[in-house]
Amino acid sequence: MGDKMEKKSLWEAQPYMAEPFSYVDPLYEMGVFRTRKKQSIFEFLLGETQPPEKLISRLIDTYEMNRLNYLKQSGLLFLIFPSSTHTRFAHSIGTMNLGLYAMERIRVKGLHGIETLEDYLSRNGLMEEFLVALLLHDIGHMPFSHTLEGANKVKEKYGDHECITLNLLDENSSIYKRLKKYADEKGSETAVSVCKDYGEVDISVVIGLLSGEINDPIKELISGHLDIDRLDHCYRDSFFIGLKFATINIVGFLNSLVLEVEPNNPRIVVREDGVQHILHLLFAREMLFQKAFDNDFNCAYNAMLTYAVEKWLDENPEEIDNLPFITEETLLAKLTTCKVTQKMIDRIFNRKPYYLLYKGETTLKEEQVSERFHEWKARNAWEEDDFILYLPADFQQYTRASKEWLARNTPVLVGRKTVVLGNFHSDLFDYFAKQAAKRMRTIRVFSKKKLDNNKREKLEEALT
Repeated sequence: MGDKMEKKSLWEAQPYMAEPFSYVDPLYEMGVFRTRKKQSIFEFLLGETQPPEKLISRLIDTYEMNRLNYLKQSGLLFLIFPSSTHTRFAHSIGTMNLGLYAMERIRVKGLHGIETLEDYLSRNGLMEEFLVALLLHDIGHMPFSHTLEGANKVKEKYGDHECITLNLLDENSSIYKRLKKYADEKGSETAVSVCKDYGEVDISVVIGLLSGEINDPIKELISGHLDIDRLDHCYRDSFFIGLKFATINIVGFLNSLVLEVEPNNPRIVVREDGVQHILHLLFAREMLFQKAFDNDFNCAYNAMLTYAVEKWLDENPEEIDNLPFITEETLLAKLTTCKVTQKMIDRIFNRKPYYLLYKGETTLKEEQVSERFHEWKARNAWEEDDFILYLPADFQQYTRASKEWLARNTPVLVGRKTVVLGNFHSDLFDYFAKQAAKRMRTIRVFSKKKLDNNKREKLEEALT
């Protein structure tokens, strides 16, 4: 017999197979990052617009983006809805993907007539900055995202995740310098260094788009009331949570948007046939808050985690400098090994939330609520962690509540006339604003043990 055929591994036998890193988004039926030789690393089944491959692939490999792989999009909500384990990494890529599709669908009206968003961005040299802003918009999130933003020490030092994002993109900031050390230790690049090396991205424009300081209507697609981030967030969260509120017609939504470029009044205008898609998006977001994010059990877990983080920071004040750069797994490991927080984290791990002792609306200021609660707690608690006061992160910020629904003032084209979006189902917009304001003045108190109604009634008297 002749020489036996040498046995080859599957990888050696089929060198055309995809490299280890690939990603398929089930929401939009997109396959991306199929890194085969002599082929585009992007394969979009939904749209045809191609991104700058080298830039995007390098940005996705940066420290900031890789960390998002280890941050859950919806925090601790997976303890209630087990399938809600999707990440901020997936959301960030999904947002950029929608941006690519938006380039084909959204029209821009200006001095050059009517053109596609893609043509407008190319003509103004903004395509790279637009995509980079969409991809990097969430890099400032800390572990467990919005939950940690409610911790007083964290709020005082960092503000919110949007402030952190802007600082991470400013190479002169102290936060960026600390990021650089983390990236160097991991052998990773930073987004700023990639953009500088690429040479065609103005990072100051990216910062301007994210902060809203640029006088161009495309900023509304990144950080506006009908932005692409919100579209992916509502669609993705409802899909993976399993509530399926946001079965949004993506094509119809994007087709209905027109950017009007005027020197003194750049704005987004909605075509009349798109009103139903906008209302569907806003309704889906409200339902997500009511059924998921503002769920009493979710609030209990958030209160417990926030309490644990604040106690941990009391014991280890230097750790606050690390929060924007670590993962959820790292934070939980630190909390588990800390004596003052171990029991609380064990209880979260075992899915044993604190009991809801009191829930109600109040007109008291935050300082008054805190003072009265601690006076009541001093008389009724046996141990420090017997009771936890939980206030929403945007407690009594009523202007923000109304701002959230300023989408009602979005202009709608009806024939040759322009009317505001709020004229369509004004009762629905009133309901949205009323519910948002109600959440912002609702306080909860959670108890480690079940208590009788007598204590609940006395607590209610103190807090109302």
